[in-house]
Amino acid sequence: MVNAARSAREFTPNARWFLLAAFLFWSQHFVQGVLFNLYLREAGLREGYVGRVAAVWALGLAAGTLPSSWLNEKFGRRATVLGASLLGCLALEVRALSLAPGILYATSFLYGAAFSVLQVSTPTFLAENSVPRERTQLFGVHFAVSLSAGLVGSLLGGRAPEWLEQLTHIDPLHAYRIVLISASALGLVGLLPLLRLTDPEPEEETVARVEPRPRGRHVAVFAWNYLLIGLGAGFVIPFFNLYFAQRFHSTSGQIGLYFSSAQVVTALAGLAGPPLARRYGLVKTVAFLQLASLPFLLSLSVESFLPVAVFSYWMRSTLMQTASPLTAALLMELTEPSQRTKVLAMCTLLWDLGWSAGS
Repeated sequence: MVNAARSAREFTPNARWFLLAAFLFWSQHFVQGVLFNLYLREAGLREGYVGRVAAVWALGLAAGTLPSSWLNEKFGRRATVLGASLLGCLALEVRALSLAPGILYATSFLYGAAFSVLQVSTPTFLAENSVPRERTQLFGVHFAVSLSAGLVGSLLGGRAPEWLEQLTHIDPLHAYRIVLISASALGLVGLLPLLRLTDPEPEEETVARVEPRPRGRHVAVFAWNYLLIGLGAGFVIPFFNLYFAQRFHSTSGQIGLYFSSAQVVTALAGLAGPPLARRYGLVKTVAFLQLASLPFLLSLSVESFLPVAVFSYWMRSTLMQTASPLTAALLMELTEPSQRTKVLAMCTLLWDLGWSAGS
């Protein structure tokens, strides 16, 4: 933790402003993650409809990936990140105001598209605003920041509706709606640090590099990894809140506590990721973390004892999410600066398509 804080002070101003914006944006995203499906169920919508809304969001992810590389090259990282963040927050504001199917589908699609552009832009932005010796550390700190925001967002998403109900005696549906609207406003505040960003100077492509260049085999391995991980994630991640609500009759506050606790554990584990990668190598570390998560996912499918289910959820989330920034860092290291956005866009598209199919 001390080493991470020391490294953060050495990051470029661009990187530090981006980390602040990421905290605010991810906070509102995790509020949505806790509440949105519960909001739809409270409105009387069945699981099949909720699944279709999740699938439309995932289709938006896939659709947003296609133009993301062009947007970054045409308008630069700063303008692309700003535009995608603004579009995503506005889509969430409108989505929380209406239960009309057309509006729910359209705004979920737009939010997915905006989120996808940010997914593609973020690793390349971080790579361009860091030197190789600090790049893995910056990816790890960004990961820890996003998960710290997940702690805040999950707690707020779970507890704020209960507080509203107690103070104002409104029904749960309207309490959920007010919190969802407030969360998207928090995302809009995240635009302020993004306005301080500047586009970095293009990174020179040199022949002398420690890491090898990606060949077709390397790209194919990454492509299959992203596709299969996305497919498995789409099966389960959008429905964890419903899983706890329906199998164990957990309240929104309890679900928010489960989610936020997972973020604490994962944030701490995420800071340990870069040292593990330096000792054992990125490839071995990523492979071990992803494989080690599978027994806990299997446990969730059959578990009827709540504490064990919560522990398995924590461990599955921790291991898979700790691998995520290391995978992105490895991909950036293996890719020429001019090709990073294109390769990442392709891998992200495959992940999004897998997620959509799984949902």
